Amino acid sequence: STVDRSAQIRASGANGSLRTLRAVPVALARDALASIAAPLSSFLAHALQDSRQLVLGSSVLRTAAGASSQEWHRDNPVRDGRIAKVQVSLGDSEVRQGVLAMQPATHNNLDPDGEDDVEHRHPSVAMAVPKGSVVFYAPSLRHRGGAHELKDERVVWALTLQSSHALAPCGIPITVSTEDVGRWWLVDGQVQDVGAGQAQGSN
Repeated sequence: STVDRSAQIRASGANGSLRTLRAVPVALARDALASIAAPLSSFLAHALQDSRQLVLGSSVLRTAAGASSQEWHRDNPVRDGRIAKVQVSLGDSEVRQGVLAMQPATHNNLDPDGEDDVEHRHPSVAMAVPKGSVVFYAPSLRHRGGAHELKDERVVWALTLQSSHALAPCGIPITVSTEDVGRWWLVDGQVQDVGAGQAQGSN
């Protein structure tokens, strides 16, 4: 089944609906996930403090021309280094193409979101990256999607990964197909389908 979480990432105003976020079944992207997991195995184990990571979310984020900037926000207000957001760029991107913008180090403070001077106090970095680039960031890092002022749609594969020791985040709802909840894991760089394994074991 397809899960549509577009409403949660829309900015206000007439062009707010030009961002869409829909779940992608992991089975359809398993080979792509394996191509990321294997070379990044050591990094993931160190960054998330565990050799086993649950694929908590899998979705495609599309940003169409004319999309407004989002407000600065955090996906999860709780600082937990065992959870990571991942964006895989499915095409080359430019700064004015609605790319992800981050405010470095804001995951280390508890400043409230939505303050008028937030951009002045926390300079931002726009993640305009080539096709195939993998961007990692903490869910508690303040970030937003920028305004899309160019022609071509921006498309990214968005993942949420968490250590087997982490607690499920309490912020923005996770975008994942119903059948994938708790099913897919990255273990020492390999993609494991725990759900399928349990089903086979019961036969």
